[in-house]
Amino acid sequence: MKYSKKYFLEFCLLIFILVCSTQVTRAQFVNKKIDSLKVLLKNNKNTIEKINFLNQISSFYNKTNPDSALFYSDIAISTAKINNAKILFASIYYQRGVIFKNKGTIDSAGYYLFKALNIFEDNKDVENIIQSNIAIGEFYRSTNTLLKASIYIKRAIRLS
Repeated sequence: MKYSKKYFLEFCLLIFILVCSTQVTRAQFVNKKIDSLKVLLKNNKNTIEKINFLNQISSFYNKTNPDSALFYSDIAISTAKINNAKILFASIYYQRGVIFKNKGTIDSAGYYLFKALNIFEDNKDVENIIQSNIAIGEFYRSTNTLLKASIYIKRAIRLS
């Protein structure tokens, strides 16, 4: 009995170390990806590509640092407005909606997710319509509005 407790504790310690190392590795990957995107952003002259890089940086920051995610999203949206890059508004709005949902800012999350969905529908962009419906379904699930959540998830399933 004494040995089994010792082996169990060693096993738990091993699992803990593996989980921690996985998290560290993931964080290193995300940081390297963000750094790479920042270099591409700095060295790029194409406005459309710059906006896409800003949106990607925002996406990577979403889970780890939502304030930085919003910062880069703000730059993306203002750059898109200045350069009249209307084609990119939907993806920026989608990303902002997801960020606000994760932050718990419900009104802003709904506003941007629906705004993105409307643009995707106007452009008949089925893949992103599906993605937006899933995000809106998740948004409603997180607010405990399960009937509306199921409506949007079913729409996504029907379109896929």
